[in-house]
Amino acid sequence: KRQVKLSLSQARYEAYRERPRGLNTCRWSDYVTADIPEVTALANALLALGREQGLCAYERACNVLAFVQQCIQLMPDRCSRKGEDIPIEPPRYPIESLMEGMGGEEDRAILAAALLSRMGYQVALLVGPDRIAVGVAGAEGLPGRFITDPLTGTRYLYGEIHATGWILDELPEELRPDWDEGRFEVIPIGIEALR
Repeated sequence: KRQVKLSLSQARYEAYRERPRGLNTCRWSDYVTADIPEVTALANALLALGREQGLCAYERACNVLAFVQQCIQLMPDRCSRKGEDIPIEPPRYPIESLMEGMGGEEDRAILAAALLSRMGYQVALLVGPDRIAVGVAGAEGLPGRFITDPLTGTRYLYGEIHATGWILDELPEELRPDWDEGRFEVIPIGIEALR
């Protein structure tokens, strides 16, 4: 088995840790598209590895989900749920999740979207009432659990990031009511920002 090795800049990590944060989900694409050479290097390595192994585009995208699910430990966010008054934590930049090896659900979704977008996928963040996921634009005519961006008409496959072992288009049973009733917000990631 070939391994992917990644060198992370301590100085860049510290610089991104000092950047201002925000809770506005409409601005979370800024975290995904931030110019972080380590994220681009990792995306290129994962893309090359997938091609060497003869994986199709769908399988390569599933491998990115698996990488994030398995290599970035999920830490519970401090948040206000069900009447609790606990502050919500703003997201982290992908280099922070990579350097620390952990992150909240939104951090894992941001990292997955950052990697996938740099690999050439059209992606979005999918924000539901109790879950954040990554969306990967799918080919027209394919069956699957798609969500459509109301502004562009782009259809995205659901990518679970909360737990391990999930592949594209698998939706946890407890999320079906929110999904079926359209309670997920689509936050598209502009690929042009990465060029």
